[in-house]
Amino acid sequence: MLNHKEVLSKYPGLTYVVGGNRELGRLNEFKRRAIPYITSIPSNDWDWLTLAQHHGLPTRLLDWTTNPLVALFFAVEAEEENDAVIYALKDTTVLCKANAKESPFEIIEPTLLYPAHMTSRVINQSGLFTLHSTPEEAYDDDAITKYIIKREVFFQLNTMADKYGINESTIYPGLDGITKHFRK
Repeated sequence: MLNHKEVLSKYPGLTYVVGGNRELGRLNEFKRRAIPYITSIPSNDWDWLTLAQHHGLPTRLLDWTTNPLVALFFAVEAEEENDAVIYALKDTTVLCKANAKESPFEIIEPTLLYPAHMTSRVINQSGLFTLHSTPEEAYDDDAITKYIIKREVFFQLNTMADKYGINESTIYPGLDGITKHFRK
C-alpha cells in the first residue's frame, strides 16, 4: 500500500488541495482515493472529471449522450410521480471543443468534451459532456430542444428500451448493473 507521499511521487500529475476550491478539492480527493480501483491512471483533469462524473461525483460536466435510447433510459428510470424531460442539443458545432492542454477549471465558454473511452460506462452510455465555467447556473441555450415525457408511459418506454438492449446491465456494466437489472 502506497502512502500519500509515495502516491504523489509515483503519479506526478496528482495534486492534493486542502481547503480552497471545494470542487477542485473533491476532485483531488477522488483522484487520491480512486487509484486502487482503476486499471489506468487518467492523463489529465478532463479524463479525471469524466471518470468522477460517471461514478457519481458532482462536477462541472453536464452528461449528454449520442444515443436517444440511452437518453430515454435515464429519463424514465426514476420511479417518480413527475413527468420526465429529455434535452437535445440541436447543433454541437457552435460549442468550443475541449483541449486537453487547457485546464477544465479555466474555461469561460460552454465546451464540448468527447471523452476518452476509458471505462465501459462511457462507451455503453455513448457519453459526451458539456463543461461549464459556472456549474451552479442552469445551462440555457437556444440550441437546446426540450421533450417532455408523460409519467403514464414510463413503464412502456422502459420496456421498449430494454428490448433494444438498453437497461441497467448495459448502462452500468458489471455486477451492480446485472443485479439492478434483475431486481427490476
